[in-house]
Amino acid sequence: MFEYMITKYDQSQRDETGRYVGPSSWTCYSDAGKKFDGKTLTLKECLLVEEKYIDAAIKLFDLSKLPYLRLTRVKFHEAIKNEVRSQGEPLYDPEFELIDFSEDAKILPENLRIVLKMIFRGYGWASLEWKNKFYVHIGWDFYMYIGITSEDQNILNDIRSSGLYVDHDKPSPYMAFNLATNILHIERIVIGEEYIDEGFEINLSSDFLEKLKPLWKFSDEHPFLGTWKMNSNDKDALEEVINHKLDFNTYDYYIETVGWDN
Repeated sequence: MFEYMITKYDQSQRDETGRYVGPSSWTCYSDAGKKFDGKTLTLKECLLVEEKYIDAAIKLFDLSKLPYLRLTRVKFHEAIKNEVRSQGEPLYDPEFELIDFSEDAKILPENLRIVLKMIFRGYGWASLEWKNKFYVHIGWDFYMYIGITSEDQNILNDIRSSGLYVDHDKPSPYMAFNLATNILHIERIVIGEEYIDEGFEINLSSDFLEKLKPLWKFSDEHPFLGTWKMNSNDKDALEEVINHKLDFNTYDYYIETVGWDN
């Protein structure tokens, strides 16, 4: 897979770890109205940069020839979501309410732009993926990661000519690390409490990934990478697969199948 980090940060202005150390630069929409390098940043400028990112993602998605993507690891940051709503346009778009922004939702090409807007603006966070074939991950501070099975230098040059920087061979930190050798973790929390029971943990080899995924009834395209709550209705099937008794009357159980939790 070809994996890229796409940002608005000058590659020549980074330290040995890849962290941007150049001139002051805005990182979020709330920076609008502040001065950067002697100039006042406008919201319009922020949205123009956002458009460049979204155009880049769509160009690479079109290259993939896939019919749609799946939303994975969906999370809502309610405070940001409510803030975006209260601000109204241009950060809030009424089309946000028309999108099925839920785990494993099918995102068709015509809805990709509006979904990416939702993610960039913090209305909701999610990955856009097709297992083993394509992903788009939007990180904090306008870092975007894309993985694709084909490459087109003309498209990459178009992205660069828009003013964005493309780093090659930069796997997303939101992907599982060396999944083939990873250990899957099952943890539990006493119902009604907040903290994980530190005295309990079940570790499974990654071979169990495909055995457990059907219990969540996700699509074939869903990579099943994330942190998932176990359903008490699946108690018998879960116990058969993991060979362990589960007490759903006392605990909520979760399985973590990814090396990074955003």
